[in-house]
Amino acid sequence: MKQLLCGLSLGVLSLLLLLPLVQSQPKCNKGNTKNTAYMLRQNDLRCEGMVSPDANGGEFNLRSLSVGQLQYDTKLSLTIPKLPKLPNPQVRIQSTPPRYYQLDPLELKDQGTKWLFTWQSDILRQENISLTSLRSIAQAGDIVLPVLLNKPNSSAYDIRFNTGGRAQKITLKILKNDNTLLYSQTLTNQPSTEVKFGWPGKTQQGKPVPAGTYTLVVEALVERRNAPPEPRRLTRQFAHNSAWLQ
Repeated sequence: MKQLLCGLSLGVLSLLLLLPLVQSQPKCNKGNTKNTAYMLRQNDLRCEGMVSPDANGGEFNLRSLSVGQLQYDTKLSLTIPKLPKLPNPQVRIQSTPPRYYQLDPLELKDQGTKWLFTWQSDILRQENISLTSLRSIAQAGDIVLPVLLNKPNSSAYDIRFNTGGRAQKITLKILKNDNTLLYSQTLTNQPSTEVKFGWPGKTQQGKPVPAGTYTLVVEALVERRNAPPEPRRLTRQFAHNSAWLQ
């Protein structure tokens, strides 16, 4: 009985750790791949297509942590840093409203120091999805990894949060493992449900932060309809390396 309970506890814990990437996950079934609906695409071993608005979720969460920007070509590509002792990352790409596109890579190619994924741009073109509307996030275990897109020379991480409502105040903090504050940025009166931060991989004083794992904390005061503003807080562990910003 103890072994059964232990197994169940570990299973629940695993689901909680992967929660940011599996909430409201639409079914990925086989179908006519000439259709742009979300389904299994055998040629690139991926689930891709247009999803219902509910699949994007409206909760307070980290929606994207990326570097660079995709540029239209016959094929698109992204890479994920490969770190020792971390499992294969889960990756998700979604578009912002009013278009609801989703891509879940199913097979990342091992490139030694990184994971690589390439896919056809046909569905994005057919549905007239702007590449600037795409949001990318990757997670290996409980560590968020930056998604490195195919436009180089980016000087900061592009960090996007879904607030679920207008944020009267929202603060991003980067902490060391001992909770020492390295960097902080506060924005006020954000009308959109998505808030963007940029972090250049430096301290508040402009000194480069060494490669390693850090804590990202977001605290916000979010307005609600017919109710007082609600304080929200989110904490995520993420990996950083200044080489990824070059």
